[in-house]
Amino acid sequence: MDLIKVLIADDESLAIEDLTDILDWQQNGFEIVGTAKNGVQALKKIQELKPQVVITDIKMPVMDGIELAREIRKQDCEVKIVFLSAYAE
Repeated sequence: MDLIKVLIADDESLAIEDLTDILDWQQNGFEIVGTAKNGVQALKKIQELKPQVVITDIKMPVMDGIELAREIRKQDCEVKIVFLSAYAE
């Protein structure tokens, strides 16, 4: 069985670390293929690594998660996008 490739984009290193450690990704059929600190980095890695799922923070420097999602949709409608936010608003 092929693992589902996941890319995590978040400007908080601790958030990325927590997400990677929160569960046994491989046992659940997933593989974290990369991480990024902002949407621009994430787009480059998405083109290179071809993940099937992108988990992204909404608020990030350079390019936020909403704009990242727009750019992903322009390139690939098959990628599943999961938004995260720790902000009250």
